[in-house]
Amino acid sequence: MAKAPGKTRYGIYEWFGRDAVDLKSTQRRRFLKLAEDKDTTTESCRFASSLVSDAVCSKPGGVCTIRKYQEIDGAVSINDDLPVTVCPQRFLENKVLLQWVGEVMLGTKHPIAVKEIPFLAKMTKDEKEDNKKAGRIDWVLVDPAGINSNFKWCALETQAV
Repeated sequence: MAKAPGKTRYGIYEWFGRDAVDLKSTQRRRFLKLAEDKDTTTESCRFASSLVSDAVCSKPGGVCTIRKYQEIDGAVSINDDLPVTVCPQRFLENKVLLQWVGEVMLGTKHPIAVKEIPFLAKMTKDEKEDNKKAGRIDWVLVDPAGINSNFKWCALETQAV
């Protein structure tokens, strides 16, 4: 008779850009200390670094993706190897998402990408607050071929769970 499957839960898949299963205990302890200091980190982000050299992790706790783990008879194993993205920087790996959106929306695989464009001015009665922005567009992608004539652009918001 086959054993009944145990509890299935989500846990860390990529922690500061590295597969958590492959981490040595010294790396896990170091990442735990980094995760506990939620205010700042100097750990590089390999996903954002494809666009900005020397980019550092901006996600409190440093978790990039999660995956399913299953407990059977007291042992934990990987239930499946499908990552669930929890950090928007994860979408930047090798510029694949930006290239795909550029191709689908603008007809170019090599769009110019501009990050965090302020928009929507706050409407307040306080003069000091008048010119502050209410939000930012995560990415504005521009077709470089149309800069001087047929200007094409699109906005892209990257949200993770």
